[in-house]
Amino acid sequence: MSETNLKIYGVKGEITGYIFTNARGNAINCGNTAVAYSAREYESRTVFEVLEELKGQQAFTKFWKLRFEKMEDNRKEIILAVFPEILKAIEERQNIKMPEEAYKAAKANIFKNHKELLKVCSRCGGTGNYSWNQRDGSRCFGCGGSGYTLPRITKKYIEKVEEAYKK
Repeated sequence: MSETNLKIYGVKGEITGYIFTNARGNAINCGNTAVAYSAREYESRTVFEVLEELKGQQAFTKFWKLRFEKMEDNRKEIILAVFPEILKAIEERQNIKMPEEAYKAAKANIFKNHKELLKVCSRCGGTGNYSWNQRDGSRCFGCGGSGYTLPRITKKYIEKVEEAYKK
């Protein structure tokens, strides 16, 4: 098994993209790199330099943080409210999911353990059922059949989530 690698590419010292290769050898490209660039943004002869090359734990940590920074602010706040120690755990490489999966896990945790932080679905009235169709039955698409949805993410809501997870 090989180790994780991260190459960060840029033009004139400014980051344009990166390539992350995990321990299984699967590569994840993001942005404009030396192997894939957008002709609309850069001329065809643009030279992409390797700005930084990392291996192992440093590569994973930097890659995770790059992905985390690209997320919407309200998603980042939910992750940090439910898993306040996640950034420290990233540094220590404790079995951490990518930020996108961490958001899904945080949301699932709220739905499972803290119904008081959710609002009743306005479409189905909390029943989880709405209009019947052949493929999906009567499952409500507004809440996915749970009867609850996340309220609008505000500072006040994030404070409530943080308070619930401090206990």
